[in-house]
Amino acid sequence: MSIHTLSTVSLPRDLYKRDAPKQTQIKQTSFWDRYDSQTLIYDAVHNAQTNTVRLILPRAFNFAPLLTSATFSIDGHHQKRPKWQKWRHHEVLTFQNLTSASTLTLAFDDQSFTIPIHPVDHACAGLNTVYTLSKDNDLNWIADWASFHVKTHNLQAIVLCDNGSTAYDLETLDTTLQSVPGIQQVRVIAADLPYGPLNIDCTHRTEAKFLQIAMLNLARDRFLAGSRAWLNLDIDELLLSPTAESIFDATANDRWGHLTFPGIWHYPANGTSPARYSDHRFTRDSDAACPTKFSLRPDGVFGNFALQVHSLEKVSRKFKLAPNRFWFMHCYGISTSWKYARTVHDGTLQPASDLARGALDAAFDT
Repeated sequence: MSIHTLSTVSLPRDLYKRDAPKQTQIKQTSFWDRYDSQTLIYDAVHNAQTNTVRLILPRAFNFAPLLTSATFSIDGHHQKRPKWQKWRHHEVLTFQNLTSASTLTLAFDDQSFTIPIHPVDHACAGLNTVYTLSKDNDLNWIADWASFHVKTHNLQAIVLCDNGSTAYDLETLDTTLQSVPGIQQVRVIAADLPYGPLNIDCTHRTEAKFLQIAMLNLARDRFLAGSRAWLNLDIDELLLSPTAESIFDATANDRWGHLTFPGIWHYPANGTSPARYSDHRFTRDSDAACPTKFSLRPDGVFGNFALQVHSLEKVSRKFKLAPNRFWFMHCYGISTSWKYARTVHDGTLQPASDLARGALDAAFDT
């Protein structure tokens, strides 16, 4: 099965509401429309190798006393207090010494919730795998993105978290990914949950966004743990190598099992609509480098570290930075403009590098 659901616990809206982060100053009421004020638990995962059950949560804030007072049972057996780890954007509760686990029940106040516990999925074991989060991205973009990385880096498996797309159903998305030549395994995670506020909604927006980073850490625990190496990359990003290396080979052979790399904005000519990757043949001198993305080997030094979007949490993005070996094209026209308009751009464009234009020519019919 390629489409997978989450074991989410959402609290009754009339009884509970998560506070906004202390740093966040709310500018308009749309903040509450986009902020996740109700989810208590995203998912539950059993790892038979470590005999643990991990619950992945948004930041608890004022929900913490509910979890402290809650009783937990797994398959009808009462559990001791879990190990509780709090990270910048998500939290993890870990139960130990569980050789098997099917259902979890938690109760507090007069509330009781029972959810299935998912086993670690080993479909991507030994494969070169990419993870991404997507919503309503054009299916042609998604197929081209996957195909590019198959041809350029020998990509073999895709784990895609879909954040409530309405432009197509998940079966169509799954079929699109499965049809890309060279892709051996696909996992689509259905995550129709609040993504978080925009800059117009509040200050310190990133502190009020939980889903993106929580899903990244969840995917690592549930789907990516056995992969040969895995890459964190968005749909609008194409990874290049000046040295013609595969990112998966480089990561698998790296002493630390971890590499980071910057991005460079690339643009289509204004008026190109709809844009495809092959149209992104221009850059701007005025642009700063894009924040890094990264790759990991699951059994490497950092395989189990907490993850952020651009690097590992509490590990500098500059550590293992390899811009002379890898960098990504950040494709401006590959966007639904959900955050801000990306249909036109200002400034003087210049031809992209020979490497970028050559990679587009090699990967796409232009």
